[in-house]
Amino acid sequence: MKNRNLFIASIFLLIAAVTFYQLVWAFPPTPPANFSAPGPIGSTTPDVGKFTSLTVSGKIDWGKADALVSATTTDIGAANGVVMDITGTNTITSFGNVTAGVTRLVRFTGATTITYNATSMILPGARNLTTAAGDRATFVSLGSGNWICHAYMKAAGIAMGGLNETVVASNATLTRDVMFGGQINTFGQTDDTTITLLAIEKGMNFCTVIGTTVAKYLRVDPNGSDSIYDGTTTAGDGKYFGVTSAAVGQKICFEAFQTGASTYDWSISYLGAWATE
Repeated sequence: MKNRNLFIASIFLLIAAVTFYQLVWAFPPTPPANFSAPGPIGSTTPDVGKFTSLTVSGKIDWGKADALVSATTTDIGAANGVVMDITGTNTITSFGNVTAGVTRLVRFTGATTITYNATSMILPGARNLTTAAGDRATFVSLGSGNWICHAYMKAAGIAMGGLNETVVASNATLTRDVMFGGQINTFGQTDDTTITLLAIEKGMNFCTVIGTTVAKYLRVDPNGSDSIYDGTTTAGDGKYFGVTSAAVGQKICFEAFQTGASTYDWSISYLGAWATE
């Protein structure tokens, strides 16, 4: 009797399952309004078929792409992963054309320049970036070949906008990176020294502080087409400002200001016995 009852119960369960399957087949449930079937993994047309809302539990591992060599167009959008290295020293003006929202986590292995553009290459400070080995950045596509840098961290641990101090103890030409918000320290100077500046660009500003007392001159020499204004006066294009005998604590700061349709000069403030050529 017991076995008979089990057999009858199994028959009823089978009938119920078949009936439910037939009902679902004939009357499939309506999916939520915010859902559309996802495209296949690796689809070359990710915009066709996608989740408009997705919650993920657990971890996501970003794939590391092959390293890219810097070039005028360094196509990080076409890379085969999210995380990547950019090698080389060639100037970069474009990251390629890819769907808006595509994100890349980049590490640089050398010094290269990324050229700022208000539309296609939006960078911190609205200026060019000069990278260094180990610098990291996050870039997000805005579509139509336009990119924005959402974060940039220097390998030395100096955030964008932080004080970047460079020691210059002998004749040297400053780099663009230092001339955008940097500080030059002459600690270790032992001889007459001239610090030469690059041509002025919009937004440049920096300071020079004397870190060693020595009976030698220190001069800051502008580009031949740029002038240094001490208040309302200037000695003219290419004329240096300096001290005849360096003393610890003397300091001079330079700020670029526009003096023509596309030309700039220097405005200075200083502590100590600085004088023009």
